[in-house]
Amino acid sequence: MSIYAVVDGTGTIINTVLWDGVSRWEGPKGMELIYCDNSSDCVIGGMYQNGVFLPPDTQEQTREDSIAEAEQTKNGLLAEATLAIDPLQDAVDMGIATDDEQKRLPEWKKYRVMLSRVDVSLAPGIAWPEKPQA
Repeated sequence: MSIYAVVDGTGTIINTVLWDGVSRWEGPKGMELIYCDNSSDCVIGGMYQNGVFLPPDTQEQTREDSIAEAEQTKNGLLAEATLAIDPLQDAVDMGIATDDEQKRLPEWKKYRVMLSRVDVSLAPGIAWPEKPQA
């Protein structure tokens, strides 16, 4: 007999059961049994997402942490883009920009706009825009 988590359609663990993994199991409709190789991972109220068991007390914290980390990354990348744009813009404004500087300025500006549009609430699954060549 092994421990299995009874998981509902949202991924929430609603119960744990001992099951041989072979005999017929008829649980509540819409429920799924997921083998749990470590009983401390299978906790009622926890979650099963992307093949991983998450404890109940860290589920929301994990999401909040992911969003906070994404916000920090976004702010850092925006600051980096601004540091690249400022001297390029100055050179263009003063009429002393090289051909390379004139080419790089719109690339960096587009990158900064794309960064500003990143929705950090999608963390951790964010597709970050590609940084221009330095």
